[in-house]
Amino acid sequence: MPRRFYLYLAALFLMVYGGLIFEVSAGEPIKVAGGEENFYMNPRWSPDGSKIAFSGSNYRGLYVLDLSAGLVDQISDDDAAGFGFSWSVDGRSLVARVARYEAKKRLNAVKLFDLSDGKERLLSEFQPRMTDLPRWSPNNASVYLYADKQLKSFPTGRLTKPAYSWPQYYSARNNIYISDSRTGEFKRFQPIPGGDYINLTLSPNGQYLAFEVMGGHLYVMSVDGEELVDLGAGYRLQWAPDNMHLVYMLSKDDGHDYTSSEIYIIRRDGTNRRQVTDTPERLEMNPHWSPDGKQIVYDDLASGSIFIQDVEL
Repeated sequence: MPRRFYLYLAALFLMVYGGLIFEVSAGEPIKVAGGEENFYMNPRWSPDGSKIAFSGSNYRGLYVLDLSAGLVDQISDDDAAGFGFSWSVDGRSLVARVARYEAKKRLNAVKLFDLSDGKERLLSEFQPRMTDLPRWSPNNASVYLYADKQLKSFPTGRLTKPAYSWPQYYSARNNIYISDSRTGEFKRFQPIPGGDYINLTLSPNGQYLAFEVMGGHLYVMSVDGEELVDLGAGYRLQWAPDNMHLVYMLSKDDGHDYTSSEIYIIRRDGTNRRQVTDTPERLEMNPHWSPDGKQIVYDDLASGSIFIQDVEL
């Protein structure tokens, strides 16, 4: 039998049986920030792929890494700024829900951080019971969130022409609300009766909403509510630019501390679940996809380091 036939069989074996790991891990992860004296977590890639923003320990403050220069710049020291922050569509600003404490009472506000001039601006007053996180409107002109039993919008003074229109969305009182991108009218959905929906994230094309039910179970739903896919256990879903794949973390704890955490990729239809990391000495968490879909960034909670990992789909 010709030698090239054996080589073909070997290649086929690797594709079929070795795909679980080799198809995803295209090289060793590279540490780009953190560790030693600096503890960083919760990284998020900028829309143009040139920067990565992340938080300090316990979600305090915001930092931005310029990938071309390799420099980290601190832009905020606010409490809780690093939890649920997001980039503007044009990549020039970040918005976050920040916190302060008055006589042990926590108050929250929405704050805008402009990277072009280094200025920051409160978009709302500090108030209690702000449980939702701010999200950008498609054209950057405002950010919105659900607070005080109503949807609130805060103008940013910015305007960017969006590539397309996509719906607004939020969760409240065991329901998910999604607007019609044409009429603006909100529709109410209860995909999992009695579920407490968190970590909602919209696909780049605006057609699917991924979310987590409190307790660690992941789902994807079409914005019209017609499709619902159970993705299984996991946390912190994030979309790939192809609208087909998602990345998430699967962590375990002993009731006090995390004992393990790894990164996985799965298709939108719940198939082809693949493990990206397999390092018991690390606690890989909070993954986020690069705009070109070729890499993911995540943090290691054990060391406070930020890593970039090549992926192939």
